[in-house]
Amino acid sequence: MLAVAAGLYYEFGYLLSLHSIKVNRDWIAAEVERNFWLSACIYMLAMCLDIGLTIPGATTLSFAGGLFFDQPYAAIFSYMGYVIGACVSYLLVRTVLADFAKWLLNTESRLYKKLERNLKNNAFIYLIAARYTLVFPFWFVNGCAALTGVPFTTFMSATAVAVIPGSVLYTTAGRAMTNVLATLDQDTKVSVTDVLIQSMGSDDVKASAMSLAVCGIIPVLMKIRSHRKKMAKAHNEADGLGKAASKDTSQQKKKTS
Repeated sequence: MLAVAAGLYYEFGYLLSLHSIKVNRDWIAAEVERNFWLSACIYMLAMCLDIGLTIPGATTLSFAGGLFFDQPYAAIFSYMGYVIGACVSYLLVRTVLADFAKWLLNTESRLYKKLERNLKNNAFIYLIAARYTLVFPFWFVNGCAALTGVPFTTFMSATAVAVIPGSVLYTTAGRAMTNVLATLDQDTKVSVTDVLIQSMGSDDVKASAMSLAVCGIIPVLMKIRSHRKKMAKAHNEADGLGKAASKDTSQQKKKTS
C-alpha cells in the first residue's frame, strides 16, 4: 500500500503544485460547475487518500478546495476529507502499519514521548491542542494516537472538533488565492511564498486566522480547568484522609481513657 502511495505521488505529485493549479484552474472550475457533486466526491476522496496514506499535499488540497468551490461547500468538503482521512490513517496504523509507524514516528524521540505522555493524561484535550499548535504534523498526531491506544471514538470526536478552524481558514485562503492567481500570466513562475503572503492579506483570511487563534485558546482553558479539577479532587481526598485519621485518633483516645 505504501509502495502504491509512493508511486502515485511520484507519478502525479506535480498536480498538487500551485503552478499546476494555476495553469488548469479555468478548466477545473468549468468541470466542477458542470459536475458539482461528482467533483465534490472526487475532491473528498482525494483528501481521504492523501491523508490516510500519509502522502504530502493535504494542505495544498485544502487550499484547492477554496479555489474550486464556493463557501461553505469548500470548508465542508475539506472538513469531511480531513476527518475521514485521519480516521483511515488511524485505523491503518492500528491494524497493518503499526511496525512501520513506530519506525516512521521514531517512538524513542522526545517529540513522540511528549505527545504520548500528554495523550495518556487527557487524550481528548491534547488531541485538539496538538492540532491547533501546528507543532505536530497532522500525520504524526494520527499515528501517535493509534500507537498510544487512544480509543477510536475519542480520536474521531477530537479530530472532528480540531479540524473545523483549519478547514475554514485554508479554504478561505484558497478562495483569496483565486484572485491572486487570476492576475498572473500562464507562463509566470508561481512563488508559493508570494502567493500565500498576498492571499493571507485578504480580510476574510485575517478574520479566519483570528478565529483560529481564539479557538487555540480553548484547549488551554480546558487544560487549566482539568488541572484545577484534579487539584481539587486531590485536595478533597487529602482532607478526607485527614478527617478519617483524626477520627481514628479520637476514638483510640476515648478507648484509652
